[in-house]
Formats: sequence, C-alpha cells, structure tokens
Amino acid sequence: MVTSALWYITNQHQTFRGASFHSTLVKPVPSVWDDFQGFNDVKRKKVKECPMSRDELLRHARDLKSLCVRPSLDTSDGNRCFRKEIESLSDCLQGYATYLKEKLEEVQTSQASARPHHQVQQDTYVLYREGTENIRSEYQELNETVKNSDMWCPVFVDTAFSLDKMQRQRFIAQLQLQCPVGILKYVPGGSQVQVIYIWKIDPAASADTLSTHAARICTELRERLPEYHTRAMRMEFRMK
Repeated sequence: MVTSALWYITNQHQTFRGASFHSTLVKPVPSVWDDFQGFNDVKRKKVKECPMSRDELLRHARDLKSLCVRPSLDTSDGNRCFRKEIESLSDCLQGYATYLKEKLEEVQTSQASARPHHQVQQDTYVLYREGTENIRSEYQELNETVKNSDMWCPVFVDTAFSLDKMQRQRFIAQLQLQCPVGILKYVPGGSQVQVIYIWKIDPAASADTLSTHAARICTELRERLPEYHTRAMRMEFRMK
C-alpha cells in the first residue's frame, strides 16, 4: 500500500509543495519520503504524465489509514514511529484531494456564473512608481520607450517574454525606470498572462491629477482589455 501510494505521487512532490503555499488544506509531502520522488521517468518512457485525480488520492489515503490500524504497527517504538509517518502521508493525500474538490467547485461556480469571472471595471488596478537613476540592463529598452513617449500616454508591456510566472512577477515588482510612472495591471483569466500598461507621469502632479488621468486611461484602454465569457453566458447567447 505504501509503495503504491508513493509511486502514484513520485513525480508530484513539487505540486504538493506549491499548492501548500496557496491553501491551508494542502501539506507538503513529509520530508521523510523525499527519497521516493522522481522515479517514474515519463520522458524516457515517452509517455504523457497523467495529473492526479481526487478519487485516486482518496483511495490511497484510505488504504494508508487502514494500514495504520494494524496491530503489528504497535509492537515497538520503531513501528509506532513508522505508523505516524504513514498517517502523515495519508493526511497529505487527503488534504490535496479536498483541495482538488474545492478548486473544481470553484471552477464550476465560475462557469455557471452569468458574468465574467474577471471584469475590467472591477479587476483593474493602478499603482505608481518613482523614478531612479540606477537602471538594470533588463529595463533599458523599456526605459527608453517610456522616456520617449508622451506624458500620460500608456505603453503596453509584453510580459509574455518568459514562461516563468515568477520571473514575470519580479520584472514588474522590481521595475526600474528613470521617470516616475503609473502602472495598470489586469489579469483577464483564461490562462492569459497579466496585462500591463505603463505611462509617464508629471512628477509635480497632485493626487487628484494622477487619479483623473488614471481613470481616463483605464476608460480608454477598456476596449483593449480582454474579458472571457463563462459557459453559462455562451449558452445564454446561443439560446437567444
């Protein structure tokens, strides 16, 4: 039972770890089982790796729980310690199965909604960044483009240059430009990357002026920002 469960998640240890950062339901695979990861070499076998399913996770979790009640695991300190490790693995699988169930319900609720999950009016936000003279090399091209643009004129930033989500986030979080700028962020969903627009602002502008220009820019960009309709919305449209 333990071997079967470990084989099922042998390539998924990082998946558990990543999900644990976003949900309290999920726990990383206990470190005692770290030596049992990466054994199913799907690339060498040239087969497609299947995602974990809730039913299989629950089955393995139940099997491990049933193993823990066996009298043989209560005969020595070593066996009792092993039983705790099996229980922790079972709890880990159970937690991820619950997490998958909640994510499925969340997606189903979103798809049944009569409005887009992400809307331009509600999910667009603006922040401001001061200028600096210390420009790193990765920002030189963007810096020249923004510096040579007109005041309050938005410039689209293509963040799809990298498939690494963290690299894209760091690029904007650590943004360095010579002039102070406004930044519009919008995540449309639909597996699309974050939409970013940047515009040069007047360093002497008041808070009211910044807000006025930001509202105008958001209104002007609204037609360019994508909204993805839900399944319920598409069905309603076809029935008209």
